[in-house]
Amino acid sequence: MKNRTVSLLGLCALALLITVTGCNTPSASSSKAALHAARTESLLTRCGFKSIPTTTPQQIQQAQTLPAGKLSTVQRNGTTYYVYPVPAKNCLLVGKDAQYYAYQNARTNEEADKQFDAISKRDPSVAKYNNEAELLIGNSSSAGWEGGWGSWDTGN
Repeated sequence: MKNRTVSLLGLCALALLITVTGCNTPSASSSKAALHAARTESLLTRCGFKSIPTTTPQQIQQAQTLPAGKLSTVQRNGTTYYVYPVPAKNCLLVGKDAQYYAYQNARTNEEADKQFDAISKRDPSVAKYNNEAELLIGNSSSAGWEGGWGSWDTGN
């Protein structure tokens, strides 16, 4: 009877350990959020946002007031800036209107690509059209087209 009690206590302790360990592993939603943040940082950088380090205690405190994982508008010296905090790297990604519009266009293009991919998976004719378009793009040529043809300006 004593051995059964010890075994039962051992099993309970093991179950508790597994439960506690399971709670400490990153959940799917937190890893999804981290992946989304990394993609956003990469896209902002590609669109021309500059990385500004937060080094002083005042800068760090100001950066902490910004919502994590969100692009915020900040007015500074009469100029509008778009700011994305990256606490893990102790920096801010900062851009002006041109970079923000480039980012918006890139996000729109990514969404359109996702929608097209979803449609083409369901409709084989769309996938076929996409493959034909890729072949045509690969066959483009500019050799010999520069001279001897005159002006192709259609504005005359």
